[in-house]
Amino acid sequence: MAEKHIVVQGAICKCQYGQAPDTLKVLSHDKEYANDKDASKKRIATTKEIGGATLEKNTFGNCMKIGGNPPPPCKPVITEWKDFYNKVTLSNGGNILLEDSKAVCAIAGTPCIEIIDHGQRTEASAQNFKNANKEIQRQINPLVNPQELFQRMELETGYGMSFQEEEKFWEESVDDKQEETIVTITITNISLGKTKIGVIGSEAYSNSGKRIQLDVDYYKVVVEDNKSKSKNIYHVTRDAPIMDTDNPITRKKIKRNLDNKVIEQEYLNVINSAFEPMDEFEFKVAVVPNYHGANAFALKNSKGDNKLKAYPVSLPSDKSWDFYRRKDRNYASEVMIHIGGALNSSGSTMGSVGCFTATNKDAGVNGMTNFFNDIRKRAPKDRLIKIVVQPRKNVKWKFQIEK
Repeated sequence: MAEKHIVVQGAICKCQYGQAPDTLKVLSHDKEYANDKDASKKRIATTKEIGGATLEKNTFGNCMKIGGNPPPPCKPVITEWKDFYNKVTLSNGGNILLEDSKAVCAIAGTPCIEIIDHGQRTEASAQNFKNANKEIQRQINPLVNPQELFQRMELETGYGMSFQEEEKFWEESVDDKQEETIVTITITNISLGKTKIGVIGSEAYSNSGKRIQLDVDYYKVVVEDNKSKSKNIYHVTRDAPIMDTDNPITRKKIKRNLDNKVIEQEYLNVINSAFEPMDEFEFKVAVVPNYHGANAFALKNSKGDNKLKAYPVSLPSDKSWDFYRRKDRNYASEVMIHIGGALNSSGSTMGSVGCFTATNKDAGVNGMTNFFNDIRKRAPKDRLIKIVVQPRKNVKWKFQIEK
């Protein structure tokens, strides 16, 4: 950590995809401080400064990563920090950020946020040492005895407390409360291959009477927690094909390869009802028990309800779609991570309307149950779980399937 400054409250950050800087807020603790005569405003920044509310304005202007003309407003959600000082753990369980640390944004999925001003301004004072944990200070400054230094500063500044008062202060400054485990489920925009998903509403257009399947990408999901640091990888679909019941069939004349005869071919028109987040990319969860044989996770917004701002999708006018509560094309509701793959009960392949389905190696009741249990073992309460959804580029919103 030689010749590198510790980052503190008020540090200035910049995103490589934005136009304006923003100020870092340290909200994860109020125990350890650095280099400010008043101490209370210069908390040491740690790897726990994550989420969508750890910046003062919570915007870097417009997001050039998403693109568009004009590009949409930047709404950063920090998922993790890179290049931090890992030899010291503060009272909140986080590691110290350095001036060359970088933050990963859920939108970009890369460490695109850098620190351009570490935030330190003045030399340390007696108040800093009174508001700091002695063991932490020993780790940060191993060649300095904090009690001796405090006593020396006490004589020089006239700022004092008795030895008994000081000892009581140090005892009270140690937070013995066990830190809670927070689980993060990151649904990435990284495609790992192709899988099959059922097309909702296609049974009536199928010769077999079963749901028609469509080849779609499946995506990497990372489950991790702030204590064990262990990561497990799962697979989900993100596309949600449904029949366009307003215009279900398109007929095209094509030339048959066998004999060059021109024939009329029918194609089924399919709409992608995928949930692509807008404005908010980090969500709370609620458990939906026994959804098609396995527990599921429903996404909730920051206010705690299930109406999520989404990329606009127009569903068919058929009243049966009202069940899925996407009458307003700009919002999605009842978005879940739920069971995917073949359903033994019906013989059909699971589909979804705006949901994520566990698939590939994680398909079926056993796959979804393993996914659910991994998360539940780490965090026994819903409030300790958060879901981060990375937006995708170039989403295909309409498909045609040869009948």
